[in-house]
Amino acid sequence: MSHVEQHERRLTTFCVRLKQHGFRLKRMKKSWSTFDILLNDKVRVEFKTSKFTKTVTQNGTNENYLRYSCDFNIQRHNIVKEDGCDFYVLDFHPCPFSLSGLTLIVPKDVIGKKPTVCITFRSLINKWARFSNDFGALKDFCERA
Repeated sequence: MSHVEQHERRLTTFCVRLKQHGFRLKRMKKSWSTFDILLNDKVRVEFKTSKFTKTVTQNGTNENYLRYSCDFNIQRHNIVKEDGCDFYVLDFHPCPFSLSGLTLIVPKDVIGKKPTVCITFRSLINKWARFSNDFGALKDFCERA
């Protein structure tokens, strides 16, 4: 399965989950929109997929260790638009730590202007875990918007 097909399948699965949480949604056309999903006619969500890769890295003591990392390209055509969306959904599939994959729902302010977000197992635990399946943040933002 190609990367595009995998992305489309995961996006469709995520849309089903959004509907199960009571959101109204509209999928946007890729060719002209800066985001993928419009929730409740006001919240813009950009959906990104990536998979963990394994690399063997040598640390300062010349010991080899296995590192899992995942890179998400936030930019579109090398441009990060600040007003492009309200939330990023970072979807890991396959994920070596979960049979069903892992989904982070992250406010755009947390990511900022970074063109690429690299998530390692350590940063997943220390920084990103609080965003795992955070549908509550989406609901709160929808109510405030």
